[in-house]
Amino acid sequence: MHKKIRFFSHKPLAFQLNLILLPIAAAILIFTLFYKISFIKKTILESAQNNAESITITAANYISGVLEPAERLPQNVALSLDSGFFAEMDFDEIVTGMLKTNQDIFGAAIALKPDKYSSGEAVYAYRSDSGIRIKDLHTKEYRYTEKEWFLRPINMDSSYWTQPYFDEGGGDVMMISYSVPFRAGDNKPAGVVTVDIDLKWLDSFVKNLQIIEDGYVFLIDQSGRMLAGPRNIESLPPSILHDKEILDRLPELAKIGRRMIKGEIGFEEIHADSINQDLHVYFAPLKSVGWSLGVIYPENQLYEGISTMNYSLAIIGLVAILMLFFLIILVSRKITRPITSLALAIRNIGYGNLDAGIPDIRTSRETRELSTAYIAMQNQLRSYISDLKSATAAKEKIESELKIAHGIQQNMIPKVFPPFPDRKELDVYAILNPAREVGGDLYDFFFVDDHQLCFAIGDVSGKGVPAALFMAITRTLLRAKATKGREVNEIVKQMNIELCRDNEDSMFVTFFLAILDLRTGKLAYCNAGHNYPWWLKKEGNVLLGPGQGLPMGVFADQEYGLGHIQLQAMESLVLYTDGVPEAVNINNDFYSDERLAKLLENNKLAAQPDLICLEILEDTLAFAGEAERSDDITLLALSYFGSTETTENKK
Repeated sequence: MHKKIRFFSHKPLAFQLNLILLPIAAAILIFTLFYKISFIKKTILESAQNNAESITITAANYISGVLEPAERLPQNVALSLDSGFFAEMDFDEIVTGMLKTNQDIFGAAIALKPDKYSSGEAVYAYRSDSGIRIKDLHTKEYRYTEKEWFLRPINMDSSYWTQPYFDEGGGDVMMISYSVPFRAGDNKPAGVVTVDIDLKWLDSFVKNLQIIEDGYVFLIDQSGRMLAGPRNIESLPPSILHDKEILDRLPELAKIGRRMIKGEIGFEEIHADSINQDLHVYFAPLKSVGWSLGVIYPENQLYEGISTMNYSLAIIGLVAILMLFFLIILVSRKITRPITSLALAIRNIGYGNLDAGIPDIRTSRETRELSTAYIAMQNQLRSYISDLKSATAAKEKIESELKIAHGIQQNMIPKVFPPFPDRKELDVYAILNPAREVGGDLYDFFFVDDHQLCFAIGDVSGKGVPAALFMAITRTLLRAKATKGREVNEIVKQMNIELCRDNEDSMFVTFFLAILDLRTGKLAYCNAGHNYPWWLKKEGNVLLGPGQGLPMGVFADQEYGLGHIQLQAMESLVLYTDGVPEAVNINNDFYSDERLAKLLENNKLAAQPDLICLEILEDTLAFAGEAERSDDITLLALSYFGSTETTENKK
């Protein structure tokens, strides 16, 4: 290693600079190239998505422009038929007139409900190569009363657009139908007026939408059947979820098809094995008819031209590196000459002569700055002692302020024990032993009403002043949110919402909150990611777990669970922070949860919370010994002696 350093240091400055700067320049060039490519790809994708959105809007407007005028004709005819005087009207003339009025309509029909006003009648006009023709749909073969375009509007008593279907025996084309029911004198549906839209225009329209070469647009209905796309749609195909021809080429399209059927909007990437390339698919719903439009872009065409640009950028970068190489050689030679003379002059400073003169070298800006820098160094060394004294004073001031902050933090938590000498039902004791002047641990206890005691313990992430401030906020929120009648998990939820607000440093606090009803011994608790407390029961100690949620400050929408236990007289709870089980000794061994469990198992002081806390603290500090502490130690013990009301009633 020393030989390598010596070899490097004995090389000329030009060699050293090239060895350092050229790899850096190459790395910057490569990074810039990749960043440029990524940025261009992102821009291309955004442009493709915007183009697809524009195509979707165009398609939606065009389809609506065809369907909406078509809806008005049957609506108007149905209004005129609502009188019920069907015999006086010429159905042939009406349906023929509807086709003449709107050239986008392929067929129109008026169909009566059988056994109502007649044995059934269905007059149908449709376009053919020879002009408009009339057909009677009331045949045994066609059975118009079983068709969706007739049954659905009659049963629903409302207008209805059918899904695409092939009207065999009727218009004999793929179509969609819009049906409007009309009523008789009893105000019940007596029949329907229907218009049909041939879907050939739809396939032609979709194929004419402008996108890049080899890209295409496709349209599916609510069942996933392709209504228009890259292949000719002569009959109603199966759903793209089951279309073997499509799935053989694009198996991943089935997943996108499910999302399209649900009416979702997306821009996804899929791989086409048949052509060994990636495709980008944009899809969005056409809400007016419940269909969904998809636009597919081949990736190789989207990124066409990027490869040529990459070669150009690489050549430019290589030329720049060669120019930098020769420039470094020229500059280094100019620098080394004055530096040699300057080195001789400043050698005296190395011997301790801070008043030695430095030659004023002005061959270049760099050497002038170097000479000026050594002169400034002399002045700085002279003032070093004065600056050191000022720094020492500032340090002492900071330490003094930290001591004040420590006092303020300690004053925020209850420290008078026993805290409730007039309450015979319980006793509480707590200890907060910070590892530094200020810390992030906290505990608190107070009555929310005459019979319910609220108590909590918490541990803020991090150390020092930020953790102490977060601890103060948490304690303040606890006092503000813990009101009479509010469940503990709701209190924790409300505190969590406030702690997540504007929490740019992503701080969090593990927290255990409980409310004890002194009349019954019933305890409700919520554990937000904190260490599991110990329940010192008569028949044996129990670890009170599991937790009811994540620490507070992580997710604002976090829901918290609620736990309940029944405390008996002379039973206790022991709460603690991770400063106890994670305390380490000089051998880096942890105190551990197992040691704490064993200590509590042997403890005979269940009714004396002060002795419980002091014994745990003493054992933890004894285990750590001379090892430097890295975390605060906080303990809270509560002993329940039973309800005084129950005792008085027995007397």
